[in-house]
Formats: sequence, structure tokens, C-alpha cells
Amino acid sequence: MGHRDELTSLLGLLEGRYAPHLGRIRKSDSLSFLQSDEQLFGGKVIDQPVEQYWALGTPKFHLEGRRREKLFFIDSLRAYHLRHLTAYRLRGEERRKFALLSLLFQEKGMILVHRLLLEEFSEPEWKLFQTLHAHSTALICYFTVGDEGAPTLDQLALERPMREIRFPRKT
Repeated sequence: MGHRDELTSLLGLLEGRYAPHLGRIRKSDSLSFLQSDEQLFGGKVIDQPVEQYWALGTPKFHLEGRRREKLFFIDSLRAYHLRHLTAYRLRGEERRKFALLSLLFQEKGMILVHRLLLEEFSEPEWKLFQTLHAHSTALICYFTVGDEGAPTLDQLALERPMREIRFPRKT
């Protein structure tokens, strides 16, 4: 994407915050649930306790073709204390951990990633991001804006094959 405004508009259309000026947008049933890292980083007020948002009442989720314990990944980021907090109060490193784990625990639908590409990860966070990328059962879409300094998809050196879609610039 060329400009931040174009990205914001596209994400807003996909997230349902904006209505299209012309035409309509339809999501398939298999992609009806959509989660964006922009929303998790504060674009949407999440006033639920983190424990409820992560659905820790259901302690397992599908990853890598098998059922995995959510607490294993929470502990790997040393984020156990977050479950007692309200999501909208999180800042900095805590917010990043919340976003990573929220996206990892999503088992279906579509994940829109933009903001995470601008973050600096600790080693455990980077490993979790790689796990999300390589093994998520959700469709992951990465969005970058050329002037923000985000790495290109090639620079991320992620193992799962990706296809980059470029939008033509208006003249």
C-alpha cells in the first residue's frame, strides 16, 4: 500500500467500521470472523477482562494440527498476570503480548496484521509470532505502508509461503 490513509480505509472496510461508497463487500462464511491487530492495539475499546477475551474457560485450541494448551503460550511470554487485567488498560509490552496471544488463539476466520510488523519483539515474542505465522488455521493477511519503515515480507524471513498483493498507485 502506498499511503497510511489508503491502508486505514481498506482495513476499515474489512473490519466493518466503514461502509463502501459504491458496491458492497461480502465475506464468505468461513471468513466471517475477522480480527485486526490494529483493533487489539487500541483501535477498538476492549472493556472485557483479558481472561474472558482469550476465552480461558476453554483452555485448549487447535494449532499445528493438534489441541494445545493456551496456558503454555501465556507462560512462554510471561504474560500470566495479564489475565486479571482489563484489556483497554494495557500499554506497551503488555499490549503487544495481549495482541500476539489473541491472534494466536484465533482458530478460524481472518487475521489482519499491520501494527505488529512495526513492533520490536523480544526473543519469546518473535518465536510466538513465527508460530502464529507458520501454524495458524486462520487466514493471515499482512498489510504494509511503504513510508512507515515496516519490513517487507521477504525481510521477515518467515517459513510459510506468502503471496504479496500490490495495489496500483493512483496517478
